[in-house]
Amino acid sequence: MRKESRRLQMKLQFFAEPKEPQEPENHPEELSLDDVMEKFSVDDILARPELAKGIQSRIDSTVTKALNTARTKWEQEQLDNMDEAKRLEKMSAEQREKYQFEKDKKAFEKLYNKYKNKVHAISLNILKNEQLAEESTSDTFLSLAKCFQKIKHLEYHKLDYYIVITSRNMAKNISKKEKENLMTVSYDDDSYFVNENMSCYEFEFLKGCIKKLKVDDQEILYLKFSCGLEYSEISKTLGITSATARKRLQYAKNRLKILLEKGDL
Repeated sequence: MRKESRRLQMKLQFFAEPKEPQEPENHPEELSLDDVMEKFSVDDILARPELAKGIQSRIDSTVTKALNTARTKWEQEQLDNMDEAKRLEKMSAEQREKYQFEKDKKAFEKLYNKYKNKVHAISLNILKNEQLAEESTSDTFLSLAKCFQKIKHLEYHKLDYYIVITSRNMAKNISKKEKENLMTVSYDDDSYFVNENMSCYEFEFLKGCIKKLKVDDQEILYLKFSCGLEYSEISKTLGITSATARKRLQYAKNRLKILLEKGDL
């Protein structure tokens, strides 16, 4: 009888719904400060004096630790400066110059690694071209290197502002130069449209202007300059005469020339 009862109990347990595992209840004093702020509302904290007292104690401890760390860092910097001054006194003029050069080199490398992504992002945002953005970034840091002796002692926010202004101006100058180069191009010559030495900026500019044309103009320009078809082949493709193909191409070129000479996308 007992065996049958035990079997029945085991079968019932098999069909019983599994209990959901309960999360272990954490006591406030066992939680981190971030966890406490996330787990408890402001009202809960105010309603429990022991909890508010514990949070205040942790905040005080964190602030004290941060202040001690800052003081230790400052004291170490002062000691390093004193040690450096003593070392410099024992050096010859040539040794001091070499020492300062290596120190500045490391400082500039640190500045480059810190700001290279920011400068590139600013350049790319203005120029809209990866190749020109890389050129602008390189020119920006070359300019910073030339005046590094003047800017290396600037406060952080002043240095940051100076680098941002320099990178913006560099990118704008490159953009202006590229547009000036476009204004000197003769668009009457067909060789311009099949120029393999065209810069990325020129190519993107040309492509943007072509997109502004009517579909018929885009088609005939594409067939002539991208596909390299003769007028007889264009006429067969579009179902028009060779003379009509020649006229339509000239009209398309004239309309494109107007957009190109405006120099504004």
